[in-house]
Amino acid sequence: GSAVGGTDYIPVEIEQRITRNDQTTEVDIPILNTYSHQKSKTFSLVLTDIEGAETRCTTLTVSITEDPTTRIFVEHVEQLAVQQAEERNANAWGQQFIDCFAIEGDTTMDYLMHFLTIFWRLLGAAIPPPRYKGGWPAFVSALGLIGLITAIVAELASLLGCVAGLKDPVTAITFVALGTSLPDTYASKTVAEEEDNADAAIGNVTGSNCVNVFLGLGLPWCIASVYKETKGEEYKYPAGDLVYSVVLFLCCALLGLGMLLANRYSYGGELGGPRRYLICFAFFLLWFFYIVMSSLKVYGYIGGGSSDGC
Repeated sequence: GSAVGGTDYIPVEIEQRITRNDQTTEVDIPILNTYSHQKSKTFSLVLTDIEGAETRCTTLTVSITEDPTTRIFVEHVEQLAVQQAEERNANAWGQQFIDCFAIEGDTTMDYLMHFLTIFWRLLGAAIPPPRYKGGWPAFVSALGLIGLITAIVAELASLLGCVAGLKDPVTAITFVALGTSLPDTYASKTVAEEEDNADAAIGNVTGSNCVNVFLGLGLPWCIASVYKETKGEEYKYPAGDLVYSVVLFLCCALLGLGMLLANRYSYGGELGGPRRYLICFAFFLLWFFYIVMSSLKVYGYIGGGSSDGC
């Protein structure tokens, strides 16, 4: 059966004499309390009848079921606990706004940072507590807030590149890319500090790139294609220098993966180790190399230039 001896019940061997006149008998098998109000398990009871040289066996199935009264009581207590938790979360939501005005420290820098970040603190306090309604309101609100902030940062980065006189492709791979990737960078840093392995930190970066490439490009193109089709037009978008950019990025990505693998086999881990500062500097050089080579291509120093501007 599904019951486990020693956990759900105590296995016993009982020798009991039953005569032909006995219509009923009792067999005591201790049932262990596993403190679960939802239980439905079974085990087998083997009855062996020895009469002379003949042995006959009969197997009975014994079911361990829940106590209906206890189940109803426990479910009622759980409902009360959920209601009290929601009330506490509602109060905690208001407490988040109160905590925004608390200044951590008493130095001039603490007061300055509090003044500069008070808007973002209030914006973050608008997100419901994570324990409220199973965490879904917090997840949806945080996702929408991240998207809004990313859109604002991307627009400001584009304006900064335009004021600086940079072409649109260079602005896209520098200011816009930095502005939209900083949340991912901070998330990877936080995960790397809290987790025991590097899977979540590296997976956050690769997962973000998957969303950018497959969803961030595919969904707008799909919507644009459908829209153009309804108007009887053919949707075309030229690639430009896409091949050069993708090949350059692929080479840099392979070098980065090679450094991670080399660190794994020499030190035993992807992140950290005695050469962590060297690897960090090498990754920075890869990013800088990609920016320089892509910019040279855009401005015509490598192959044909691009005429895109503000």
